[in-house]
Amino acid sequence: ANECECSMEGSDGHLDLFLKFDMQAIVGAIGEVASGDEWILELTGALYDETEIIGEDCIIIRAKPNSKSK
Repeated sequence: ANECECSMEGSDGHLDLFLKFDMQAIVGAIGEVASGDEWILELTGALYDETEIIGEDCIIIRAKPNSKSK
């Protein structure tokens, strides 16, 4: 169904990885958005031994309080 739906199954037994990114860089990469839009962001990289890694997660755009959404 919807790729951005959260699972209600509980923990998968793996520790989650939390990353922080520059918001303006993300906005520049995905372009114009509206409140309520859902996006799947993909992260790629390489480990020190050059093993390629890939991950993805969903974001939901929320208008800031006191902001005018499109």
